[in-house]
Amino acid sequence: LASLSSGSIFAAMSANGMAVAAATGDDEALRICNSAIVRGAISAGVTGSGPAIAIICYEQHADSLAEFVRESGMEVIAAAFTQSRMQSEEASRWE
Repeated sequence: LASLSSGSIFAAMSANGMAVAAATGDDEALRICNSAIVRGAISAGVTGSGPAIAIICYEQHADSLAEFVRESGMEVIAAAFTQSRMQSEEASRWE
């Protein structure tokens, strides 16, 4: 909760994901998440109640992290963030 209230969504993702792994006794997921962060991931954690693990990293670490995950016996599904032009509307106050 502290990482979320401080505005760090990636720290919150890792903390929550690792808490789920610990609560479910998934030591292998904890090992993979910790190893991914050591290898350059920005964030890593079990998604939902598992067994998927989400890893967020910069593009330059993607290949080595994917290789590590495959070597750990898991399948990799890669995706990327994109920038989009968000249209925003501003509501005027009723007076």
